[in-house]
Amino acid sequence: MNYDCRPNCITLSSFFIIICYHSDNCGYLSCLLDKSVDVSTPFGQFSLDVILTAGFGLKTDIQTKPDPELVDKILTVFSVPTFHRAISMFPFFRQVRKIFHLSPIQHVPYFAKMAKSVLDLRRSGSVGRRDLVQLMLEVEQRAGNNNEVRKLTDEEIIGQSIVFFVAGSETTGATLAFTAYYLAHHPDIQDKLLREIDDAVKSRGDESTYQFVQSLEYLERVLSEVLRLATVGYVNIRECMETCEIGGVEFPAGVGVSIPAFVIHRNADYWPEVQI
Repeated sequence: MNYDCRPNCITLSSFFIIICYHSDNCGYLSCLLDKSVDVSTPFGQFSLDVILTAGFGLKTDIQTKPDPELVDKILTVFSVPTFHRAISMFPFFRQVRKIFHLSPIQHVPYFAKMAKSVLDLRRSGSVGRRDLVQLMLEVEQRAGNNNEVRKLTDEEIIGQSIVFFVAGSETTGATLAFTAYYLAHHPDIQDKLLREIDDAVKSRGDESTYQFVQSLEYLERVLSEVLRLATVGYVNIRECMETCEIGGVEFPAGVGVSIPAFVIHRNADYWPEVQI
């Protein structure tokens, strides 16, 4: 069973390098030595700052001056009401969800309004940056000059922005927090990892380019193992598009199929060692 996690690892590696050498949180965390601390909050705020800047060109300082409304909506974006969870196991839930427009993501109008404002600024020409929004706009322009390709609509650009903004910040912050946890439990691995980063920085400089991050093989291995042990997307739900049979079990078209990534990643047939 092989998994290609390289794109995710490269992205997380970039965050890790920035944290080690460029984040003001280092001073904040250093004063908490010998104390129990919830690192998910500073890592989540840091991830949100980076994504808002790199993806949308928004200058924020959520780490030291958090926007209460934005932080609250990010923290509760996946807070599905209890009755949703209670009925989601039943086959009729798919029909109920369609009828009442139930969404696994909360506060969609709020994030859609934020993405729309960024899109309007770019179209007005008052702001120009090489980031996610600009790339989607350029794809739209190129597609508009090619009759064979349908151009992106505003709804599609806003939808992709919401996914990148919401899912990217929450999952990245959580994975970085888990990484810190496992490294704290394995100081020998932590020391080896820091030596690799220090040696790479000394020989290549502190510029966190894609090629630079790609060269950090041990960091990639560490993050791949963290993604296995602390799978953020622990269940993936897909809809069976046509009737099929797998392992002697028939799956009718339209049925929902849950793929338990957390269980697969701890399958003793592939990873027999004791887990922490």
